[in-house]
Amino acid sequence: MLEELSGKSDKLCEAVLVDMHSESNSVLPTFAAVDEKGTFRLFNHLHVQRIIYDDAECLNFDNIMPNWREVPLPSRSDWVHIGGEQYTADVPAELEELFAETVDWQTERRTSGDGESERSGAEENELDPDVHAQQKRVEDAIRMVKEHPLHESGDGAKAQRAKLAASQVEAALAGNNERKRIRKRARRKSNTLANDGSDIVEEEEEEDGTWGDFMAIVSVLQTYGFLDDEYAVTSMGELGAKVKAEHELWTALVVMDPSLETVSPAHLGAVLGATQIDSGRSDSYVAYEPSAAILKATAGLLPLRSRLAAVQAEFGVEFGMLLDVEMTGIIEAWASGVSWFELLSSTSLQEGDVCRMLRRVLDLLRQIPRLPGLSDKMKKKREKGYISFRPFPSYR
Repeated sequence: MLEELSGKSDKLCEAVLVDMHSESNSVLPTFAAVDEKGTFRLFNHLHVQRIIYDDAECLNFDNIMPNWREVPLPSRSDWVHIGGEQYTADVPAELEELFAETVDWQTERRTSGDGESERSGAEENELDPDVHAQQKRVEDAIRMVKEHPLHESGDGAKAQRAKLAASQVEAALAGNNERKRIRKRARRKSNTLANDGSDIVEEEEEEDGTWGDFMAIVSVLQTYGFLDDEYAVTSMGELGAKVKAEHELWTALVVMDPSLETVSPAHLGAVLGATQIDSGRSDSYVAYEPSAAILKATAGLLPLRSRLAAVQAEFGVEFGMLLDVEMTGIIEAWASGVSWFELLSSTSLQEGDVCRMLRRVLDLLRQIPRLPGLSDKMKKKREKGYISFRPFPSYR
């Protein structure tokens, strides 16, 4: 296996891969190789430019020196940092003979295989025209960049920042114009109704901030189909109107999300709690960690929250959308049958705080049967989840 590594001088060098080390699945592996100068290298995948592998031509170290893996590596002080995640060191004396064979094999392979490699590479490119097309696009892009006046001026970064700022200003102006259009249409409709259909001569009025905020919220509700173009409440809007929460639209969208139908009744309250309860103080301690099922369910709601945040930002609406799993472990534990004393012993929260937290979840579960348009499956799931919330002390 041959590798070309990008070194400190941004030049490529050819090396023979010797070994790979990975401590766990979550840590990127470290590769060990010997370069064409006979120097030992350690590096990660970011420094690998190309891998050439030919099983028939691999050099088998075990046949040359069976116990080569038992030779200690150079100490920490012997390694030299050459840029990025690359380090070099002299080959241990016990392995000099083995690595000398590596350099000889590498030289022999390069000398004898140049012509064949060029031919095989040409044949491969001939068989794949997409490679040529992509290469041409890259070359054209590089040429266009070099020919652009900004390339010669050296102010490319400044121009990019100016372009980004201009696009942000344009987006803000477009949003303001859209909100003005919506406000005028709403005023025209209200004036028409008040004057029994007679013609109205519109007069320029000073923009009212409160009215503008209201119409921005209306625009968000129309985007999600809770109101139609004539400001009439839709069937989805009827559901949202019956939701009692800090952010009714966000809560309604969560309750209607199909992914909740796959959540077990025991976990339903905890998932809903993640959308309503803020973990608050950062020094709060909770022994119960959210289960894998809770983490999976809340992760499934992230795209929903991201889209709502984007829609709110588009119309200038600033309402927070909670999706905090820090306290879901307590909710899940209580629904699973943990005693009240054991529950309070597992957290630094006050007893009244825990009661209020569970009560908020209970109130939301209690609302689900009254929400129109929800599936029977969701309502039955809520009933089982509601039953799992046993009585607890009442704190207001």
